Amino acid sequence: MGREVLVMIRIHRYFLIVVGFTGLCYSNGCDVTYPDGKFLCGENGNCPPGMFCRSDNKCYNSSESDDVISGETDSVNSDRTADQEDGRDDSRPSDSKGTGGAGGKSDDQDDDSETTGSGGNQPLVDADYPDARVSEDSEADSQKPIIRPETTVGEVYDGWTYYEVQGAFCRDGSAAGYYLRKGAVENLLIFLNGGGVCYDDFFCAINPANVEQSLSGESLIGLTIENITQALLPERQVPPDEGIFKQDRRNPVADWTMVYIPYCTGDLHAGTERDASVITSTVLPFQQFVGYSNIGLFYRSFGPDYLSAEKVLLTGSSAGSLGVLFNLDRTQQFFTNSEVIAIMDSGFPFRDEYLPFCLQKKWRELWKLDAIIPADCTSCFSPDGGGLYELYGYYRNKYTGRVLGGVVSTEQDEVIKLFFSAGNNNCTGNPLIGELIELRTGGIISSYPRNLYPTGLTDYIENVVGLERGGSYIFEGTTHQHLFRDRYYETNGLDVTISTWVKDLINGVATHVGTLP
Repeated sequence: MGREVLVMIRIHRYFLIVVGFTGLCYSNGCDVTYPDGKFLCGENGNCPPGMFCRSDNKCYNSSESDDVISGETDSVNSDRTADQEDGRDDSRPSDSKGTGGAGGKSDDQDDDSETTGSGGNQPLVDADYPDARVSEDSEADSQKPIIRPETTVGEVYDGWTYYEVQGAFCRDGSAAGYYLRKGAVENLLIFLNGGGVCYDDFFCAINPANVEQSLSGESLIGLTIENITQALLPERQVPPDEGIFKQDRRNPVADWTMVYIPYCTGDLHAGTERDASVITSTVLPFQQFVGYSNIGLFYRSFGPDYLSAEKVLLTGSSAGSLGVLFNLDRTQQFFTNSEVIAIMDSGFPFRDEYLPFCLQKKWRELWKLDAIIPADCTSCFSPDGGGLYELYGYYRNKYTGRVLGGVVSTEQDEVIKLFFSAGNNNCTGNPLIGELIELRTGGIISSYPRNLYPTGLTDYIENVVGLERGGSYIFEGTTHQHLFRDRYYETNGLDVTISTWVKDLINGVATHVGTLP
């Protein structure tokens, strides 16, 4: 790399970097010029580390707003932590492959920045296509061309083809992608896989850091602490040939085109934060919590082929279930000609009485969730960190006159109770010990009170989902994740199978099956 001069000037809360180059080479791109303060993209859309190729064929920082991209300002947020300057950011992925990537809000972002989001200081998550943020002129936004990221065709798994997308990363910096299986009809199913969360040493240790790891827990009964801490398997995440994915005449979506998105970002498919430091850990390197940004890239990769779909079913299990909530609005905004139905399986953000504030606050701060929540959902931004459940009510008010979807759960989902119990005692308890004690005492001693989960579940269905605007399928037991298992075709002690209930939802009929509410 030839470098003539490097001048760094501190302006207000930003660094303005002025650089002159005689030549620059990176990942097959060389002799890149530096006009009007921006690098031109190199061969195959490559950019220097830490930058992304945008639609104008120039390289930008992931955190830059629309104003920066449009050329209205040359300010670049180059503020970095002391640890990064000392070399800790060696763990970050190479952005030479990046195309249209995105990042979360910087701690140093100016409060006066003209970007959208809570408090007016949130960056666009995907600058090339505005599906990440709904502007006042959403109709004009929908007419903007979709710029596809570079996508590599991978292996075929039982009829599913894997596609790796440039700029999409797992939390360990490895490449991320999606599976697609073409159907006989234009309708589209998008499934977000689950696998826990990553916000401290314990939970990160049982959460997939890349697509070559899997966690699909169904039950904690009979497990020991050692069993749980070793639950992460060295097995590639691939779509199962069961349940909602099975090409079976009983399956109402059997002939739909299906997209299966592996889970490797640890952020409920909702993060927008590059190079995040897990402050509760002394051993974890910087993490890429970019699940939301990844989905934006995936949509731009496969989405243009299915914009005429009549229906789009957005669904997921466990962490993917909560991911459905965070990605529902942007999915409807992307597939503007389609009716988007959302089904959440085994994982919902209960109202604040049942989901501790401190736990919600941890998620918000580490994964930068506030960057993707619409600014006009004012009730979503509680000062104490709560209010995530309000997002569903926001959707109900926005998309009126239709059934939005539904929820599936057992009455005592022990896996979700494990994760919720991490918020006990102001997030200072040991959820693992507490839940194992409950399982061995029949609920006499519990980390997350046994009567609290069904109460919170009933409350969520009645007061958040709404009895008229969404459906529910609730059955007895403690098991976790149901859509991709055999019980999708079973009555589970009730009169209706999950598959029949799903068919009703797709047809716009909200039914409530089971003991709750």
